[in-house]
Amino acid sequence: MLCYESSGKNASRGDETVQTILKRIDDFKVEREQKTRREDALNAPQGALKSNPIQTYQNQFKSLTERYGADMDLSRADYMICSSMVKSGYSKDQLIKTLEQASPELVTRKVSHELDCCKRTVEAAFKNAQVQDNTTSKSRGFSR
Repeated sequence: MLCYESSGKNASRGDETVQTILKRIDDFKVEREQKTRREDALNAPQGALKSNPIQTYQNQFKSLTERYGADMDLSRADYMICSSMVKSGYSKDQLIKTLEQASPELVTRKVSHELDCCKRTVEAAFKNAQVQDNTTSKSRGFSR
């Protein structure tokens, strides 16, 4: 849009209009990111690769979606996937980075707390895996 004539004064609602447009742009970017992450997870090639934690995450997400449907609790799905990946030998850093990059709707579920949420989920998964590992070892007569 071009301005052909101007009084030299700021528009009365100019700042508000700019903020509204910037918010719409941010909302569009978030929506596109959510859609892309979900589509990537659902269309990921089969077979988890130890060297590719994102593909492993996506394969497990796809499996959970097939089992529980598209309306499943995504935070719970993240936890379940992380717990499984802990048992497969992935590190905390790998899991945190994977959640940050691949977890669908993370940005809208945990607005401005994404990293903290990822860290808490991974910590809980490691604690759960250690508890299960200790229980399994003790039931087999092993002690640590």
